[in-house]
Amino acid sequence: MTVLEIAVIPVSTDAGVQAAHAIVTGAELVNSDHRCRGVTVVQGVEEPDKIILLIEWASIEAHHAFRDGNTYRQYRATIQDHLSGTPAFSHFETLAQLT
Repeated sequence: MTVLEIAVIPVSTDAGVQAAHAIVTGAELVNSDHRCRGVTVVQGVEEPDKIILLIEWASIEAHHAFRDGNTYRQYRATIQDHLSGTPAFSHFETLAQLT
């Protein structure tokens, strides 16, 4: 069963494009992990100081294993200087997917 992680990342609007670039670079690191099934990065229109990562994991255990690894530390180091607060993380199971 796959799990969707929603990470709300507060960034400094002063950093602008640099913050967005750092988050996308960090997302590429996450996506390179074999337990990750895909990453989508979106930025708030009304709240541009919020960037959201939608990360699909093979399982919640896969996500926890990622957090214990070196790639996670690289990801955090990539985004750390652009955070304006503490990111919020939640995990969800898909009930239905409609197209």
